[in-house]
Amino acid sequence: MHGMAYTRTNNPVKFIGVGWIPAGLGVCIATAALVSFVWAVLSEDVTVFAPFISETGADPPQSGFFSLMILVSCIWSAVTMVLRYSIVRQLLRFNQGGWLNFCALAVGFLCIFGLAIVAAYPLTSSNGIHDFGATTMFLLGVVYCLMQSILSAWMYPWHNGKVIVAVRAVITTIAVTTAITTTICQVTAKRLWLESGITKPDDMRLPGDPAFSWFMAAAVSEWITVAMFVTYFFSFIREFNKVVLELDTYPLVDHFDDDIEIRFASSEHTPLYKSVL
Repeated sequence: MHGMAYTRTNNPVKFIGVGWIPAGLGVCIATAALVSFVWAVLSEDVTVFAPFISETGADPPQSGFFSLMILVSCIWSAVTMVLRYSIVRQLLRFNQGGWLNFCALAVGFLCIFGLAIVAAYPLTSSNGIHDFGATTMFLLGVVYCLMQSILSAWMYPWHNGKVIVAVRAVITTIAVTTAITTTICQVTAKRLWLESGITKPDDMRLPGDPAFSWFMAAAVSEWITVAMFVTYFFSFIREFNKVVLELDTYPLVDHFDDDIEIRFASSEHTPLYKSVL
């Protein structure tokens, strides 16, 4: 064993006020959608008439930018959701809501998985897999918003005010409504498009084409749903600004050739094990 006598001092990295985390996530998602839309329209890969978000990021070169920004958003989403889980867990540690908080985190991670599928499988490469990822993301996204809205209501009046509870309830209601509208209109539009026998791709639709109004309604609803997701994350900014995030590490040995020993005081516990790594 290498003996080295010195006093370890904890000096964690501290971030005081982390509202920039949900803010950055919202900006990242919005940038992925808006830049890809402008890029795709200028490249004439889609028409300007409200394409679906996935259609704007389906063709190269903008598909690379779209996928990159979505993957960054996945990582950022995970950080935001874990922080939200930790904050709620601390505030509700003596009250109801612990199980719902954990379930919301699990649902959020599954939503991120769906978003990662969207990034990995563009619409033009694997339509079925892409649609599965998008459906998972939108469905579980609205469920996550619903769970967080319930948690916000449970935290009133001790930790939340009426305004934020009402705001999140309204955002969730709009997201649920537009997600359902997107699904109904998109299914109807694709059915009518196929029945019409038109040969051009449906992402090049124009006014007067079969099912154009259905496609327009579905695409607009999808954009509104994503906007509600971004707005929901923005609603975390004020709360996150009143949180301190600490990052620290705890070496278990003084020298990395030493064995790891875990011992408990005899008055409390008997030693459980001694491991050699």
